[in-house]
Amino acid sequence: MKSEQASTLVPLSQDHQAWLSSSALLNVFESDYEPGSWRCGLNYTNTFTRCIEGSADRKETIDVLVKWAQGSVSDTRNPLLRAFVLNSPVLAEKVKEASSYPYMELREFVAKLIESYSKIEQVEDSKDKGIKVAVAKSLARLLHETGGPVVQAVSTGVETAAAKTLYVTLCMRTKQLFEFKAVYGSVNQWVNYVARQMQEMMPGRQKISVQDLKKQLQDKATVGGSAEPEIKAKQFVLVESPATEAAALANVKAKPGFEKLAGATLTSEVVETIYMPKFRLMTKGEPGFAGIGAIFGAINLRFAREELKKANRFNQTEAGIKFDNAVGGLVAGVAQYGSSALEQMEKAGVKLSESLAKVGRFLAIVGRFGGAIVGLVSAAIDAYHAYDELEHGNILMFALYTTSALIGGALVVAAFLGSVLTLPLLLLAALIGVLINYFKSREVDDWLEQCYFGIKETSERFERLEEDRKAFTAIFS
Repeated sequence: MKSEQASTLVPLSQDHQAWLSSSALLNVFESDYEPGSWRCGLNYTNTFTRCIEGSADRKETIDVLVKWAQGSVSDTRNPLLRAFVLNSPVLAEKVKEASSYPYMELREFVAKLIESYSKIEQVEDSKDKGIKVAVAKSLARLLHETGGPVVQAVSTGVETAAAKTLYVTLCMRTKQLFEFKAVYGSVNQWVNYVARQMQEMMPGRQKISVQDLKKQLQDKATVGGSAEPEIKAKQFVLVESPATEAAALANVKAKPGFEKLAGATLTSEVVETIYMPKFRLMTKGEPGFAGIGAIFGAINLRFAREELKKANRFNQTEAGIKFDNAVGGLVAGVAQYGSSALEQMEKAGVKLSESLAKVGRFLAIVGRFGGAIVGLVSAAIDAYHAYDELEHGNILMFALYTTSALIGGALVVAAFLGSVLTLPLLLLAALIGVLINYFKSREVDDWLEQCYFGIKETSERFERLEEDRKAFTAIFS
């Protein structure tokens, strides 16, 4: 496979990269499509999508797409950003104007831009019947092919003009308003939030079977008090109608006038009242616009991961891997849901386009084998820690890590057998991780209380220096 990669696949990718960047191709996009015509803009978008179809997982193509994503929407030789605005000078100018605003002021600007775009869309559809639906479908295909590079461009430079341009363009084209704001929570609250999203993607009967376990883990996670440091991460949050937003905030317990501040903290109540309904809209809304939910969801998880990595005092590398692994499980769950939804549409007699059917097949593969990848990573890390904890005589942590490793192994088997247990196992893996995190943090508290300078009674402290050192070493194992 390595020889095939080096002798065939890489040279092909390099040739494709050179072709995408060539003056000949860019001349076609610059000169052969009438600017401002929606029908020409539709053809422009579809042609560009076909030029990159199936290649966005290759490094060479990603490099080109990220470069374009970080470019200027006014550049007529930037086919990616011009496709996002239907090669319209008017839309390009409106989107470019937004890049000069701070995010705090962008919400109102984007809301007005969505309203203007909706009116333009109605006018165009009245002149050319069916263009509205065709344009929406072309955007869905474009998002599917370019999602990864867009996520990379926004998450690596969210305050840049290019990132703001992408944010405004995605909101305008999908007519979905997002705001960029800070969300607060402890490590456990953030991990629980990810686990809750995973649970949401499970079928109803399986969801009920893990509810009690999830509640017990949340109760255990709050026993230690609020000593755990609070983590602030910026997130793109879906904005609903004023009435819906007000109703959600009314259900949050807070002092009068402080509802919005309380609504930005990931307590169990806030997650269930505010953030999970938004997650459902993003992941289970219109199939044609599912791409924007996936893109902003991936950006949000990337931001959360970076903040968790900064806040974690121990084992930062491992913590990053574990959080990425949990996110991988969530992606697999969302993908499996999307594949099932498209499959049910076909069974119901809905004729899917070839491109949408291809998306369904892709999602099925991700949903099935994503669980296997998550399981392998979890099992490898946890098996190592189980052995290490046994060596240090920590039976409780040994049992937890062993259980987590077994779940990881079961995930691999379930994924390849196509078992309905895949998603429940993904959720259990995340929840066991929360429990491990809780007891690991308790080890620190116990050592501080029982060491030579601890607050415990003398009879309850470590009797020998060897015991003290052993407990201290176990914390960092």
